[in-house]
Amino acid sequence: MINSVTLSLYNNICESNQKKRFSYPSFQGVRKSVQKDIFVSTIPKISKVTKSKLSEIAPIYLRYRESANVTSSISEVKRYLQTEFKKGDDNIICARQGEKVIGFLHYGVERSTLRPGERIRLKAMFVDEGSRDKGVAKQLLEFVQGEAGDKEIIVKARRSNGVSPYLYLNNGFSEDEEYIHLVYKNKK
Repeated sequence: MINSVTLSLYNNICESNQKKRFSYPSFQGVRKSVQKDIFVSTIPKISKVTKSKLSEIAPIYLRYRESANVTSSISEVKRYLQTEFKKGDDNIICARQGEKVIGFLHYGVERSTLRPGERIRLKAMFVDEGSRDKGVAKQLLEFVQGEAGDKEIIVKARRSNGVSPYLYLNNGFSEDEEYIHLVYKNKK
């Protein structure tokens, strides 16, 4: 059984250097099986969500909407996800800690008449509050970046969300120098 002090120490070490998980002197006396247990228990599994498993994502997608002050219900979220997936260009990946979904990233293919080829548009990302600041969002982004290949990835980040713009800027994104985002709201 792993005690909380060992797990806390290990997590602190992992946060300082993701690539050298097992090479720290403070862990030389710890058996590899314990290290493996710690590694497996702290690193979420990232996977694509199939159309038949969309209902598993609905509760966390609902929390995402609530965090943006959008009133919704679980049935509305399920209908929305089914509608988006019918288009055929959308994907959702999720981060799981054991069986629990702790985060997701919803993205789709976008085509433009002004830019050749396809781009990937990030539509929504959310990490459960208890799983934040542990690299989950970064892992979700890295998964999509790997899937995108040479395709450009674009995202809109809310200015009111202090974390979001920095998350993207710290993970290889840059502000678009060519296009600005403009919104018209009818004043009826």
